[in-house]
Amino acid sequence: MAKLPSDNTNSKLGLSIHSIPHNTSFRQVNFGNWAKNRSSKSTRSARQILGGVVESPTQETARTLYDAGLNVFPQPLGRKGGYRWKMMQYTRLHRTDEQYGLHAAFVGNCNIAVMCGRTSDNLFVIDCETEETFASHIDAMRWRHIPIWAVKTARGGHIYLRCIEGEIENIETGTIPNVEVRGHNRYVLAPPSLHPSGKIYQWHIREGATPPLVTADMINWLHDKNGEQILLKVIPPPVNLTNLPLTIKSPALPLCYETQDYIERGHAVPEGERNNRLFKAACDMAGCGYTKYQAWEKLAEPAMRSGLPEDEVRRTINSAYSQPRGPSRPFSKNDVTRTNNKDAEIWQQILIFVKTYQWSGRTANSDQATMLALVKRAQAYTNENGVFRASVRELAELAHLSPTTVQKALKRLRHYGFIQRSGNDKLSSAGLWRFTDKLLQQLKSVTLEKPPQWKLNSVTVFNFDVCERGGLTLGMLDLYFAMVSCSQWGMPSFWRDYTNLSINQVNYGLRKLQALGLVEHSKKGWRAHIASNEQILQRVFAVTSLNGKSERRRQRHREERALFAGRIIINARQRIEQDAFFEVWWEFQRQYRYQRRDYAPKAPPPRPLEEQTTSM
Repeated sequence: MAKLPSDNTNSKLGLSIHSIPHNTSFRQVNFGNWAKNRSSKSTRSARQILGGVVESPTQETARTLYDAGLNVFPQPLGRKGGYRWKMMQYTRLHRTDEQYGLHAAFVGNCNIAVMCGRTSDNLFVIDCETEETFASHIDAMRWRHIPIWAVKTARGGHIYLRCIEGEIENIETGTIPNVEVRGHNRYVLAPPSLHPSGKIYQWHIREGATPPLVTADMINWLHDKNGEQILLKVIPPPVNLTNLPLTIKSPALPLCYETQDYIERGHAVPEGERNNRLFKAACDMAGCGYTKYQAWEKLAEPAMRSGLPEDEVRRTINSAYSQPRGPSRPFSKNDVTRTNNKDAEIWQQILIFVKTYQWSGRTANSDQATMLALVKRAQAYTNENGVFRASVRELAELAHLSPTTVQKALKRLRHYGFIQRSGNDKLSSAGLWRFTDKLLQQLKSVTLEKPPQWKLNSVTVFNFDVCERGGLTLGMLDLYFAMVSCSQWGMPSFWRDYTNLSINQVNYGLRKLQALGLVEHSKKGWRAHIASNEQILQRVFAVTSLNGKSERRRQRHREERALFAGRIIINARQRIEQDAFFEVWWEFQRQYRYQRRDYAPKAPPPRPLEEQTTSM
């Protein structure tokens, strides 16, 4: 067990330990749900956040650095490490939660650690091992007119910088004399931390409210042992899966000049030439491999602006696509983009499989959406064994579903034999998955035909909030794009046979689409009103509150991850410091609730926190 400094040492450091009588049998920090977590806006003052409880110097410094954009977390006093910190590489502490938030984590005596990298706005630190090296680097920054954030350490100093382009790769000790560059997944101690030698970290220079922003090229004075220049390397930012297109590349050919001219200036075509020009452009797009829906998106607007009615435009485009067409201009072999399923990446083959598989039952949309989310995760990164990382919350964000629904869908997909679990990620406890050998062998042995374009059109809308609960499901989108592609009247039984959806799915989808004005009904049956993806989004958002729902879910998941990290750190402190930490933590909770007139019970129930291994 780590020993804390004596009372005399604490008084010299300006630190204090608050003690209150308590039942020593209750030594675990987790008190279950006995206290309701309340959050307040980060813009409030420190006194408002703490409910009137005075901040300690450590808490005040941690809050100041946190508000400056830095990711801070505690470490044992007088030591450079000791508490679990790996999860801080992908999350930050919750700022206002009274149980597991920023201030609760920094109660009592502890060091302040600052995580470098993307969670601290791409912070990197030049760690100088000697005072001479520290002074020379500051002089180099002065000469280049770079503001300085510098900390004086036991031997030299730390220089804080933020990179505009992204995270900076680490430069280990020994490459540059007396210098180490800490960036990706590293951390440093910040004032007023206590060094193992007994010296205290102190601010040397701090110009501005935040560390200076620089480009990697601006740090050009670093040299190795041989005097050769060393340039900082930027790590590419992680893939934003929420905006990642999940489509199969289209083999469409370049359009001729006349068609491109019509798309840009078709609204100015004089009367007498409008139908002819539209028909030629539609024939060219059909011959170049564009779908009827793509032709409508490109040609309908200029045609109707030129004076043609919508029904006339529809009939002309349908006539152009009524028989096989060739491109308007000759083309070479280099113009053709050939797609071979056997040579394509496996996630593209699985995408085709997902859109051609006959999903059935009440969970068809959830299963299909979860499978598409898994394809997105596999597209981002898959190791040599075919394993990729996918937490339940990540899949819920990508599939526009709740975590509970995703967990149930994953069980069903495992039962179907599509995916298998490969353990947990050591860093975040997230699930590791891979597509089963049975599915992969099936894809290699069978040549999958590319599904109709109307099936893939639903995937292009999958990134938007319209797929949230209360909006349009993948089945509804498939139904709508199928009706656009067919462009004729049909009874529900006709659309059932055309789309291979159940009659209940068709009837429910038609009612939903009719409420949005995307389909119309008459004695002949049902027919779709052609609308672009942007128009679909506008109509759904106009009658629902779905706009921004995905971002609100992501924010909620970020807060849950922050609280999870706080629980891990606070329980790590309790295991190491035991009663010394428990007393000050419980005193902080008591004062906080007293100031808020929310009196806590005399003693918390003995519910120890179990280390959670569920997907985060």
